[in-house]
Amino acid sequence: MTVESGNIYNILRTYNKQVKFGKASDALSSKKTSSGSVDKVSLSPEAKKLIFITDILGELSRDDVRKEDIEQFLQDVDFDNINSDDLEKLKKDILEDFA
Repeated sequence: MTVESGNIYNILRTYNKQVKFGKASDALSSKKTSSGSVDKVSLSPEAKKLIFITDILGELSRDDVRKEDIEQFLQDVDFDNINSDDLEKLKKDILEDFA
């Protein structure tokens, strides 16, 4: 089964909203697997990078910015070990640069 990157982004965005509002965390605490652990999803660094780029392109109001333009800012970023606060700061810096 093929899943498009836009669909992955939408799923993660919806999940993030649910976590922020506590709905997902309540569901996680009440729904355990038979082994007693919670199901987890891990994304490859490439997938994290693609989601990040897609998010930035979605927020930019300019049509002349391409994926390759944003990738230049991300050459030295280790998406395997970066935390969400650093990603938000990086996103803010990139959006300001293209403003």
